[in-house]
Amino acid sequence: MKEKLLSALGSVGIVLYYLATLLVSVLPFVMIDVAFILKLVLIAISTIFPATSVIFWVWGLIGAINGPQDFIAIIYYVLFVVMFLPFFISTVSSLFRKSR
Repeated sequence: MKEKLLSALGSVGIVLYYLATLLVSVLPFVMIDVAFILKLVLIAISTIFPATSVIFWVWGLIGAINGPQDFIAIIYYVLFVVMFLPFFISTVSSLFRKSR
C-alpha cells in the first residue's frame, strides 16, 4: 500500500500512509478510558509485544461501545471491522476445516 500511495501521490502519499499507520496504532488507546500514564504504558507494551494489539483493539471496542457515539467511535468501528473481520473469518473457517 505504501508503494501504491507513493507512486500515485508522491511525497504526499507517504505522509498519508504514515498518518494512517499512526491512526491505526493509536486509536485503540484513544477509546480505552484509563489515565494518561497507563495509556503510555499500554502503548509501550503494544510496541514491545505486537500480539497484544488484539487485546487492546477488543478492549477499545468495549470502550467505544460504552462511550459516547461520536465520529471517532464510528471510525473505530469501521477500522475494527476492516482489520479484524478477515482475521476472525479465516480463524473460524480454519477451525471448521480441521474439525471435518
